[in-house]
Amino acid sequence: GKTPNKWLLVNQGDLISFSLQFATLSEAIKSGLEVKTYYEDALKQDDKMSFALVNLGMWYYYVPGIAGGDKQKTYDFVKKSVTNATNDSELYFAKIIYSQTLFEQEKFEESKTELEQAKTLCPESQNIKFMEKLNNAGISYIDYSGNPKKYDKKLGN
Repeated sequence: GKTPNKWLLVNQGDLISFSLQFATLSEAIKSGLEVKTYYEDALKQDDKMSFALVNLGMWYYYVPGIAGGDKQKTYDFVKKSVTNATNDSELYFAKIIYSQTLFEQEKFEESKTELEQAKTLCPESQNIKFMEKLNNAGISYIDYSGNPKKYDKKLGN
């Protein structure tokens, strides 16, 4: 059959990725590898596709090292997503996630600069306001997203 277009591949990867929070460990491992394949297949069609670069980068973040996770690859893919963004939507998304990979690396000033640049693209962003709240509490959005309950009490949510 016909190969699905890159956007369908990324969307399918995202849908599966979202559902992993409800999966058993064995289902999550199997499906997690499937997610990676969808993002890689999208990048085979367009190796500069910003959304696929971000999402593959985040795959490397959340997957344990023993299963292929790699924080350096997260940073590399997400940084590449910023340089390859082709419109404001892609640039906004890439910059907010990139800012948080920088925060994870304790590059706090660079992180803040990237978030401020993203804010110029969407000044009223509630997402950025929340990221700033997290960062001011010493928490990255990426870490929070992986385990919100761990931090909600600390944040007074």
